[in-house]
Amino acid sequence: MFKIKRTDRIGETKINKWDNIMTIVEYINSHDINVEFESGYETKTTYDYFKKGNIKSPYYKSVLNKGFIGEGQYQVMEFILKNILIGSICLIDVMMKRYIL
Repeated sequence: MFKIKRTDRIGETKINKWDNIMTIVEYINSHDINVEFESGYETKTTYDYFKKGNIKSPYYKSVLNKGFIGEGQYQVMEFILKNILIGSICLIDVMMKRYIL
């Protein structure tokens, strides 16, 4: 069977499921590659995920086509839950003042 050298896969470009261009910048083996997106974000993944287009950049504008999640120690779910909880408490407070008191 013909075996592709790992240097032959460096520079390989593909478009993922979210229409982002991604390029292999480092290929160690099929289970360890580095992929760079057009935004400059770089991540480690497998060649299988690369071929299927299952790698998503955190800088993809997925929030109303304007914003993105980003990377780092940001607690997105914590922020969302906290705002829902505060909104619910305010609504309960208004309802109690209007109908009970």
